Amino acid sequence: MKETFFSLILPVYNIKDYIRRSVDSILKQDFDDYEMILVDDGSTDGCAEICDELETTDSRISVIHKENGGLSSARNAGVNVATGKYIFFIDPDDWIEQGALSLLHRCLCEFPCDVLKFNYISRPDGEIWKSSIPVGQYDANDISSFIVKEALINTGQVNFSAWSHIYNLEFLNKNEIRFVSEREIASEDYLYNFQVYLTAQSMKVIDNALYDYDFRDGSLSRRYRYEIFEQYEALNSKMVNFAKKKNKYSDLENELYDSYIGKTFYVVIKNECTVNNTHPRSEALRKIKGVLNHNKLRIALANYKCNDCGFKKRLMLFLMKHKMAFAIYLWHIRS
Repeated sequence: MKETFFSLILPVYNIKDYIRRSVDSILKQDFDDYEMILVDDGSTDGCAEICDELETTDSRISVIHKENGGLSSARNAGVNVATGKYIFFIDPDDWIEQGALSLLHRCLCEFPCDVLKFNYISRPDGEIWKSSIPVGQYDANDISSFIVKEALINTGQVNFSAWSHIYNLEFLNKNEIRFVSEREIASEDYLYNFQVYLTAQSMKVIDNALYDYDFRDGSLSRRYRYEIFEQYEALNSKMVNFAKKKNKYSDLENELYDSYIGKTFYVVIKNECTVNNTHPRSEALRKIKGVLNHNKLRIALANYKCNDCGFKKRLMLFLMKHKMAFAIYLWHIRS
């Protein structure tokens, strides 16, 4: 069987109003050396039938139907059957820019690498989002000594989403890199790319915004999440363990503390500040106090070295170290 250049993997679950838009953005590309794998993750809204219909329209489209297992499970299922040289994960409620595949093909032919990173466009506002990682070509030492640290400290400026990268399939398989279920950890893309970055021997970063990310109301990030504390604890543990496995923990210890503390404050505790009928303010404050008293967080706060911290970050650390739950609650509800 002839190897295709790209395997485009679309994990499909109950997005029937958007999937055709995503698929059309691929079929209209001026580059055709790809396979498109639609992974129906047990959809119940008619997506399965739409996937089957789309499969009949183009020989490059194939469909996997599976029981619902979540986004990570669907992506892994696609990778396991992929035949392309490079993997491109595309969420089927988003789409890609015209000319994206031909530009990526050209970049990867010029510099074959384990991972390539590009920018994206936020929709519907049309704002171009640019990574803080400078454009260029990087070797393993650059990636582990600079790029990983930048990603841990300035996560919001780097973007660890899987869909903002292209991955060499042989590299993923050789190193057995797969997604951990989002039902087990939070931010599964974050762990995935942490593992990719610490393992990759080569990386290319380009300036082009090639992906259209459709930010819609009602997304998971806007709802109260009951197990978020445990999921972020699991994420941190797996990152620490992987860094130790790669003999990189001593080099990344402070950055891992930074990442852990920041996610605890801006994601876990912020989530607890979401007040509703089933999660009143009294419960929110109780849970915030529980987080602030957690032994792992106390160790992180005691050992973290805040280099070149601005006032806002120093204030955050002060409030956390002194377990000032109500002040932290006010911080989040007023921000």
